[in-house]
Amino acid sequence: MPGVENSNTELAARLAEEHRGARARAQLTGAAPRVPLFPEPGGWLPWGFTTGGDGLYWVTSEGAPDRWTVAGRPSRGPDLAFFDGGFTAFLHTVVWDTVEMPFIAETDSDVPIAFEPRSGEWLGGVGERLEAYGRFDPV
Repeated sequence: MPGVENSNTELAARLAEEHRGARARAQLTGAAPRVPLFPEPGGWLPWGFTTGGDGLYWVTSEGAPDRWTVAGRPSRGPDLAFFDGGFTAFLHTVVWDTVEMPFIAETDSDVPIAFEPRSGEWLGGVGERLEAYGRFDPV
């Protein structure tokens, strides 16, 4: 969420962390990043993550953002996963527990899965507290 206190959920902070990690891996291994990161053409733009730390991204393109591919990268392991559909269709499959990404486990909850909004406020733990410039007020 843009503008919230939690660096783990703030979009710009998350993208900056992705860039730092890619540079560090490139220095250690000498290898180019596995995927380009936004704002490079076709760059991956992080927008979310699972409770297991798996990253969720838009694969940007010249087309309209609602046509961008959704991609996933597990927190452990090299496998990348792609969803052939836009963001809304992806969320629909998550809510109805039909998403097919190997690292997203089936839910133990009833379907459709309930939406539990978070405000993005700092709760402590991993990450850092940012100066909030926006606010997400769950209804």
